[in-house]
Amino acid sequence: MSMRLRSHRRGTIGLLLVVGTFLLSPTPPAAAREPAAAQEPDAGLHAFLDGFIRAFDDLDWPAFAGMFDDDATVFYPSPPNAPIRATGRREFESAWQRVFQGIRGTRTTPPFMNLQPERLQIQRFTDLAIVTFELHDLPGITGRRTLVLQRRAGVWHIVHLHASNAPTPPAP
Repeated sequence: MSMRLRSHRRGTIGLLLVVGTFLLSPTPPAAAREPAAAQEPDAGLHAFLDGFIRAFDDLDWPAFAGMFDDDATVFYPSPPNAPIRATGRREFESAWQRVFQGIRGTRTTPPFMNLQPERLQIQRFTDLAIVTFELHDLPGITGRRTLVLQRRAGVWHIVHLHASNAPTPPAP
């Protein structure tokens, strides 16, 4: 193999490694992120998250369902929907209605839950936000939640929600 071809291959492999590292990096390079001041979550984002928790606590179906994008995907952590991925409004609304019925039971007055998100983290990228938090509302279970939000025309919507439950590790 000629020296020129070997050099070209090394250059191509190096370029592929750089591009691959960029694409697989969990944090976008600084140029792709907003300036630090702009990354701070705005009042509208916090109001959206507060409204989401309140609507879920109260099982306020119209408010809750309206927070999701029509094409959202949802991974559910437990029965009556596990293990499924619901894609699109028809699928996720049907699944969420089963969840709401199970939580409500025979009770008629909200709030039906008292969710207390812990270890809340918000990563903001222009009109996208990734929100992660934990729930400890079930004994021995840590509920892990990730919401991917998109802002269009100044309004936030959930485009993806991933929920999983894991055994809570014993305290040290």
